[in-house]
Amino acid sequence: MKKKSIGSSVDCWLPEDGISKEVTTTAIKRVAARAMENLPDRQRFSLTAKQSKAFQTALSTPPRRCRRLVRLLKEASVFERAFLKGRT
Repeated sequence: MKKKSIGSSVDCWLPEDGISKEVTTTAIKRVAARAMENLPDRQRFSLTAKQSKAFQTALSTPPRRCRRLVRLLKEASVFERAFLKGRT
């Protein structure tokens, strides 16, 4: 897996293989676009100074590496297994 920056400020961990990376990137872009369509009035929110500091701390914390997520992303998806099964 490698860290990949997509969009303006979205960083995520993507699998090395091209198929999963394309699907993941496309899915993230579609979800972000849908959110912008459905939540136009929820782009601003106010926080107290204490909440703002906690929020900024959470944003600047480096991403955690989750072993279970890494293992899940290395497995073939249901669609990939069906595709591979159909090719044999």
